[in-house]
Amino acid sequence: MRLGIFGGTFDPPHNGHLRLARFVLEKKSLDKLIFVTAFITPYTDKTPSVSFENRFRMTQLMAENSADFEASDVEKVRGGDSFTIDTVRQFKKLYSLEADQLFLIIGADSLIRFDEWKTPDAILNECSVCVLDRAEVKSENINKRFIDKIEFLDNELMTESSSDIRNRIREDRSVDEFLDSKVINYVSEKKLYIN
Repeated sequence: MRLGIFGGTFDPPHNGHLRLARFVLEKKSLDKLIFVTAFITPYTDKTPSVSFENRFRMTQLMAENSADFEASDVEKVRGGDSFTIDTVRQFKKLYSLEADQLFLIIGADSLIRFDEWKTPDAILNECSVCVLDRAEVKSENINKRFIDKIEFLDNELMTESSSDIRNRIREDRSVDEFLDSKVINYVSEKKLYIN
């Protein structure tokens, strides 16, 4: 089995996440891709706007678009700070995978801070790290010691961002082109992002 794990705050999860997931699924010939909603991110500048329960439910709704996708609350169940190495090891054990069967999908913006992550070298040993291109990230800002151990993917750049979508919702502007209809209905029902 070839499994991809795509972590994030998903605040909210949007169509850009879906497009990137489909791209990686095909590019790496994955059997399944799991969206992992972060429970407690160690970075204070990544503090989510809404609760884990809301973010996870929206991610579930988005993932329902494809039988190849799944949403996981593994980091909430585990509790405490959401360290990637723990999540990687948990999925390896759960699916009995070797390092070359598990693919961690991260954005280039995350790679810039990769040396600040808990045991980054262990992560590189436990799985294959695939990096999605981000327009705002310059290659010279990436720590060179990781370059040879990761794979950069030639994805189409994502034009939408969760922060832009949150702003549109606050301003009562349409988000139809950015969010799945089930996510839009959930946001409306729960009155998320309006303050």
